[in-house]
Amino acid sequence: MSTLSYRAVVDRLRQARDARVPAALSTILADDVARGFPFGSHVPFGLSHDDRIVIVVSDLAVHTTNLRRDSRASVVVAEPGVDPQRGWRVTIVGRFAEDDSHKSAYANTWPVPAMADFHAFVLEPQVARLIVGFGTMGWVQSESMASRFFHRIGASLLDRTICASAGGEGLVYSLGGK
Repeated sequence: MSTLSYRAVVDRLRQARDARVPAALSTILADDVARGFPFGSHVPFGLSHDDRIVIVVSDLAVHTTNLRRDSRASVVVAEPGVDPQRGWRVTIVGRFAEDDSHKSAYANTWPVPAMADFHAFVLEPQVARLIVGFGTMGWVQSESMASRFFHRIGASLLDRTICASAGGEGLVYSLGGK
C-alpha cells in the first residue's frame, strides 16, 4: 500500500482529531488591511461521516468573513506530540461550504458554543500534500480523494471496474502475463 493514499491522509486526520490537536487554517483575507493575502490561525476541527474536515467558527471571526467571500482555504495538521520537522504532516487544499448540519461531527471532538452566531463549515478537498518523513512526500489528487464514496458503500472491496478483469485477461493474452 502506498503511504501517499487518501486512506493514509484520513488515518492521520483521525489520529490528530482523536488527540484533540488543532489544525492551522489559512483563508484568503477579505479585510482591506491586507486583502487577498493568506490569513492563518489555529482552529479545532472535527471530521464528518465521510472524513471531511469540519470547523465551527463565529460570525465575528475573521475566517468566517473570509470564507463567505472566498471559500478557498488550506488546512495543515501535524502529528500529535512530535517535532513537526520529524513527524508526519498533511496540508489539505480545497473549498469550505457553510453547513450547520455538520455541527454534530465537530461536537464529537470539541464543545460547540451554544450561541447562534457559530456556524459549521465543511472542507471539500481538492488536493492534499502528505509528508511522512524525510524524502517521503507527495500529492494526493482529488480524483483519488473522490474514491471515499466508493469505499463508503463497500465498492472499493470489489474489482476496481467492470473492465478490470477483462483488461487483466487482455494483458495476459497480449504479453503472456501481468
